[in-house]
Amino acid sequence: MRRPKKVSLARRKAAVRKPAVKKTVPVRKIVIKKTAPVQKKTVRSQAKPDQVKALAHQISQLALSKKAFDVSVLEIKDLSSVADYFVLASGATDIQVRAICHAIEDGLRAKGVKPHHVEGMAGATWVLLDYVDVVVHIMQPRARDYYALEELWADAPKEEVKD
Repeated sequence: MRRPKKVSLARRKAAVRKPAVKKTVPVRKIVIKKTAPVQKKTVRSQAKPDQVKALAHQISQLALSKKAFDVSVLEIKDLSSVADYFVLASGATDIQVRAICHAIEDGLRAKGVKPHHVEGMAGATWVLLDYVDVVVHIMQPRARDYYALEELWADAPKEEVKD
């Protein structure tokens, strides 16, 4: 076996004292150009009111096909510019909520209608499907009781949908 080389104490101290070499990085000047503010475009469909109402009822029937309960349609077109209709439905578990969402998506996709945005599918406590003129809220009962969208939109005409 080899023995490690002995290094003198003076050499060890000198190695410790060596200053670190600092590299200087040239500073770049950042120029910010002022542009006109970006305006968000709101997406509104060109569908006729009777087509939008038919879409809302078709969505409610698709939800009922997967045993959704407490299905209702709120007509909010006179109260808000967000959408014309809200479709509210409940599913007992996260699995049922996802199944209801997939049934709605698949049923409408077969007719060429795709959601503009889908939110909350990972947790599936409250899933939102945005079809621009119709916004679908599928919730578990605890979330539906907690957020109480029916009470929030109490001024909107409400239609209970049954099988």
